[in-house]
Amino acid sequence: MYMTAPRISAGKILGTYKNLGLLACGALCCAMISATPAAAQSADQARSDQVIAEVGGEKLYRSDFMDAFQGLPPETQQLGQETLYPRILESLIQQLVVIQTGLEQGLQEDPEIKKRMELVEAQLVRDLYLRRAVESKIEEKDLRAAYDAWLKQNPPKEEVKARHILVETEEEARNIIKMVTDGQNFAELAKKHSIGPSASQGGDLGFFDRGSMVKPFADVAFALQPNQFSADPVKTQFGWHVILVEERRAGDSPSFEQLRPSLGRYVGEQMARQIAADLTAKAAVQRFDLSGNPMAAPAAQ
Repeated sequence: MYMTAPRISAGKILGTYKNLGLLACGALCCAMISATPAAAQSADQARSDQVIAEVGGEKLYRSDFMDAFQGLPPETQQLGQETLYPRILESLIQQLVVIQTGLEQGLQEDPEIKKRMELVEAQLVRDLYLRRAVESKIEEKDLRAAYDAWLKQNPPKEEVKARHILVETEEEARNIIKMVTDGQNFAELAKKHSIGPSASQGGDLGFFDRGSMVKPFADVAFALQPNQFSADPVKTQFGWHVILVEERRAGDSPSFEQLRPSLGRYVGEQMARQIAADLTAKAAVQRFDLSGNPMAAPAAQ
């Protein structure tokens, strides 16, 4: 019979694991603009959502299932909540049973657990300090400046609106070019002769940027001006194309609001790195090489 240690809630440990998954994500990358709401909730906080199981007097909730479901890869999530629910529920129950059993054996006092918890605590202290330091420092103007810099480095891609006629042989393509040159309607020719999926739409490909098409096709399309068509057939792995460009335009850049989450992560990480570097520069640090010889501090970057 095992000696019983002071009771610690297994549910609390599960909740703590959930929070650790949100906070302990790397040395600097967790210094975000704002905390994820679930990370700010206490594991002891009263919960009012639907109970999905009771295990040894402790409860599992619908929100536990949702957290587990949302942590699955997207391709697995596609199976749907109803399909995955029985398996996820049993997995949660088994985890809770194992935790309860380990607690009953007093493993929370095991030296290995204590050592790992010290490491986890150190990681949490690091991440929480950096997150709060960034939150107190970051401003809207920082995100705006990062957005402006991003726009300069990522100018809008040029786009063309084109139609094409796809045929199997070069001879067919040259015959199409002659018919277009003679004034026949390109869209009607596409409906009649093209073997491409856009044939029923008169060969209409809509607007696209250079990277959306295979290189031989894109090279010709982006060399044409509006209302010009390719003077020679264009060969790709799909067959032979005749291309008509109808319009050219500069593509749209993502808005500031669309990029706000990624801008926040980027600016937060940069600030966190600088905060860590500034603290280190002020600290009393001695460096030694692998042989124990003193080393100079690295040059400031």
